[in-house]
Amino acid sequence: PKECIPFPNGPKPAWSKCAKDCGFDLGEQRSITHPDTGDWWPRGGKTGTDGTGPDFDHTKGTEGGVYVYTEASSPTTGGSTFIMTSPTFSPVTSSGGNLTFWYHMYSDDKALGAGSLKVETRSCPGAWQPTTFSLDGDQGDKWQSAVVALPAGTTQFRFFRV
Repeated sequence: PKECIPFPNGPKPAWSKCAKDCGFDLGEQRSITHPDTGDWWPRGGKTGTDGTGPDFDHTKGTEGGVYVYTEASSPTTGGSTFIMTSPTFSPVTSSGGNLTFWYHMYSDDKALGAGSLKVETRSCPGAWQPTTFSLDGDQGDKWQSAVVALPAGTTQFRFFRV
């Protein structure tokens, strides 16, 4: 089953080598993660839909950098769910830890909106638990930083976008 997938032998997802800073533009380390429901696309430059998303990635600040995104407009239908799950990692220590990331939630189409984004954690193979990070709707046409506390024992996290 795809419940608690350890890192496979071979190339690791981008965050497997991240001690401090990383991105999705690490050469051969472009795999997003597994399992992945819906479509999270690696992208450089603007998204394919005018009036949505960033013009460039946060890390490099250029069109040459890479970020991942989900398409909020056609052909995506309202209520579509996109989940990007980390591989299983060593448990977070008893003092806890943090997940730090940058997000960009923008749409000039108020009827369509920018959807919602939340982060969930779990101690594999336990149930997914909500965190304090949850956003809905347009957050402005800019990259913003988020820090999510990871409870002690966490062995996996996921980004959940509707």
